[in-house]
Amino acid sequence: MTAQQYLLSQAEHCRRSATDQADPFVAEALRQLAEEFERKAEHEPPRPSMRPM
Repeated sequence: MTAQQYLLSQAEHCRRSATDQADPFVAEALRQLAEEFERKAEHEPPRPSMRPM
């Protein structure tokens, strides 16, 4: 998994958690965190995974 893929998966997790959140302030904080992960993923150059083949 590349860093970009990881950041995008974390953004998706935050968005799903925000949807299930009853507290509107926590939901908004999770959405903002998702946006931050997505911004970081946009600036992360795609690189091959560090796992050995």
